Amino acid sequence: MISIGRHIESSPGDWQIIRISVLTIFILFFGGPVFAQPAGYTGSEFTGAEGVGNSISPATGGNTSILRSTSWTDVEFNCTNISTSQGAMSAAVVFRYTNTSAYYAVTYEYNWGGNYVTRLKSNNHQADATTGDIATYTSASPTTSMKITAEGTAIKVWINGTLRIDVTNSTHTTGSVGFIKTHTWNVNTVSWSNVSWAQIISAVPPTISTTAMSSITSTTASSGGNTISDGGGTISAKGVCWNTSTGPTTSNSTTSDGTGTSDFSSSLTGLSPATTYYVRAYATNEAGTSYGNEVSFTTDPVVPTLTTTAASSINCTTASSGGNISSNGGAAVTARGVCWNTGGSPTTANSSTSDGSGTGAFASSITGLSAGTTYYVRAYATNSAGTAYGNEISFTTDDVVSAGTIGSPQTICHNTVPATLTNVASASNGTGSYGYQWQSSPDNSSWSDIGGATSATYSPAALTANTYYRRGVTSGDCGTSYTASVLITVDPASVGGSISAAATECYGSNGATLTLSGHTGNVVKWQYSTDNWSTPIDIVNTNNTQTYSNLTATTKYRAVVQSGSCSSTNSSDVTITVNPQLTPGSIRF
Repeated sequence: MISIGRHIESSPGDWQIIRISVLTIFILFFGGPVFAQPAGYTGSEFTGAEGVGNSISPATGGNTSILRSTSWTDVEFNCTNISTSQGAMSAAVVFRYTNTSAYYAVTYEYNWGGNYVTRLKSNNHQADATTGDIATYTSASPTTSMKITAEGTAIKVWINGTLRIDVTNSTHTTGSVGFIKTHTWNVNTVSWSNVSWAQIISAVPPTISTTAMSSITSTTASSGGNTISDGGGTISAKGVCWNTSTGPTTSNSTTSDGTGTSDFSSSLTGLSPATTYYVRAYATNEAGTSYGNEVSFTTDPVVPTLTTTAASSINCTTASSGGNISSNGGAAVTARGVCWNTGGSPTTANSSTSDGSGTGAFASSITGLSAGTTYYVRAYATNSAGTAYGNEISFTTDDVVSAGTIGSPQTICHNTVPATLTNVASASNGTGSYGYQWQSSPDNSSWSDIGGATSATYSPAALTANTYYRRGVTSGDCGTSYTASVLITVDPASVGGSISAAATECYGSNGATLTLSGHTGNVVKWQYSTDNWSTPIDIVNTNNTQTYSNLTATTKYRAVVQSGSCSSTNSSDVTITVNPQLTPGSIRF
C-alpha cells in the first residue's frame, strides 16, 4: 500500500494541515500469460513514502497492454471537469521494474490553493531522501492532459504536450516489466477519463519455425508455421512472407493466417513458374515481428512458349516451315520441330520433324506430302513440363498437272499408217510451260517412250500389231501426268483361203456342202458363176460353208473374205462339174 500526502496550511495566517490519502495501489493478479503478476512483487512498494491513506478500490476499467520493452508506447491521461472549487484530488501512475527494488510513481495532485503539481516519486528516495520527490512541476491552472512515456530506462512526463519530467536511471535494464494503474479519485465529483488497469509488457518478439514447402506447382505452393511461442505477449498476426531474394519480410508478399499460438498452414499464390522463392513464417506480438527459419523452393516449370513459322517453298510433295521458341518455360527444351496432318490440330502423334533442342528460331522441312492436299501444321517444343504447340497454319500442296485428253482410238489394217493422235483436251493445272512425251505399249502396261514424240499430237508410223498410246505431260515440279491411253487396233490382212472340194455331178440330180478353210477374216458372202466369173452372182451367206444342189450346169463357187478394216479378198474357187443331161436315142438293129 502506498500513502502519499501533502501538508497544506489554509487559514488567514496559517495553513491547516490537510492530510489526504491520495492513492493506494493494488497490484492485482490477472489470469493468463499477459497479465501474470511480475516476479518479486510484494504489494507494498511505497510503504513509508509519505504516510498511509485510506485504501481505495480500483475503478472499473479494462486491461490494456500498452507498452513494450524497447519502444514503449505512450500512456496518456486526460483530466476533465476540474475547477478550483472542487477540492483536493490526486491520481497516480506507478512504474515497477522487476529486476530492481526501485519503484516509480508519477502523481498528479490538485489542492485547494489552486496549485497543480505533477511529480515523480521513488520509494528509495534517490532524488530526495526527505520527500522522495525526483522532480516537481507546478502549474497555476488545471492540467488537462498528462502523458507518460517509458523509453528504455527513461521515464518522461508530458504536461499539456510539454516535457516536464525526464528521469533516466541507468541501473534499470531495457525490457523490464511493470504495471500501470490509473484511478479515479472523486472529490466533489471530479472525474478522470481513460481509467483502467494496463500492463507494461516485457514481451519479446515471438519465436516460430517455418514449415517445409509442399504442394509446389508452377504458380502455387504450401507452407506455414509451427512451434510458436508468444514471447510473453499476444500473437496478433501470423503467416508466411516470401520474396525472390533471401530474407523476406512482411513488406514483401505475405499471407494472413489468424492469431494465437496454434500451428497454421499457408497457401502461397500468384507465383511465377520456374522461379526460386525464399519463405519465412512470421508472427507478431506487442514486442514486434519475428521470423522463422528461411526455406526456399523453386516453382515448377511450364511448357514452352512458341510460334509456328508460315509455310514456304510449297510444291507437290514438300514444304518448309519451322518455329520460334520465345520461352523455355523454366526448363530446357529437349525436343522441337513441326507436326502436321490433314485434319487439323496436329500433334507429335502425327507426322513430325525433329529439329534439335533449345530456344530460338528453327527451320523444318516437311516431306512425304501428297499433291493437291491441304495440310495443317503446328510447331512443337518439349520440356520437362510437357509439350507445347505453336499457332496452327495451313497450306495446300501444288496439284498434279492434268494431262488432258488425246484421241482417238482407231482400227487400221495391217501395215497401214493410222490417223494422227490429236489433242482433244489440253493439259492444265501446270506451272509455267508444259512438256510432252508420248509413249507406246503393246499391252497397256509396259510403256516405252517414243523418240522424238514431244508434241501435243502424235502421228504414228504404219503398224502391224495392236498398239496403245498415251501422252505424258510435265509442268512445274509435280512430276509427270499421263493421259488415258488410246488403242490403235491393227487388223490382219484379209486372206481368202480355199474351198473343198471340187466335184463332178450328174445333171439335175446332185448336191453337197462346200467348206472354206485357211482364210483370215470373216466371210462377207459367197458367190457362184457359170460363166467363169464374168458375171458373179452373190449368195447371202456369211458362214464358212455353202451348200449346192440340183445343178444343171457346171458352176464355180468362191467366198468373199474381209479382215476387219482391211479390204476384202476372194478365196480360191471350186468347180462343180455337171455332166450333160442324157438324151434318149434310137436303137438300130
